[in-house]
Amino acid sequence: MCAVRSIKRVYVATRSAETAAAFAKQMQSAHDLPVRPVSDLSEILRQTDILCTATTATVPLFAGSDLQNGTHINAIGAFRPDMRELDGLTLARARVYVDSHTAAQNGAGDSIQAVSGGDFAWLDVVGELGSLLVGRAQGRTSESDITVFKSVGLAVQDAVAAEWVYRQAGAQGLGTPFDLS
Repeated sequence: MCAVRSIKRVYVATRSAETAAAFAKQMQSAHDLPVRPVSDLSEILRQTDILCTATTATVPLFAGSDLQNGTHINAIGAFRPDMRELDGLTLARARVYVDSHTAAQNGAGDSIQAVSGGDFAWLDVVGELGSLLVGRAQGRTSESDITVFKSVGLAVQDAVAAEWVYRQAGAQGLGTPFDLS
């Protein structure tokens, strides 16, 4: 997030106060910005512009009613149908983008459960990430839009990203070269 946005502070919430404090300390040192552990996520959501979730939760992490307008969510956990980080209201309020429609319909527990509950429909997905990046899917229509990128992970995207990182490192004389073929 820091590579593409001007981040002023970061809040960290985990299941354990000790884990949150240790992670916050490590991230603050690595990124030279304030990183604070929090125990009450709902109180922080009303002042959060970007939210990243990466859990194996089976129940929503917060209530969609706690989100402020304009929030962007990167939801990269809940990659099986029985998992869930986001509630139906969050998806209903948001412009939702996925890494792949097929992958989301087979593995994005948040979305699968919201569709089953009648809070969301697959037709409500604005587009895939690739379509958004090349301009075939429309992004935000206003500053107040809540946006969600729901990812379940795609090996092909991981491979492309890894190759790009490898080539960038090589161009900068970093790392250990190896044959990609």
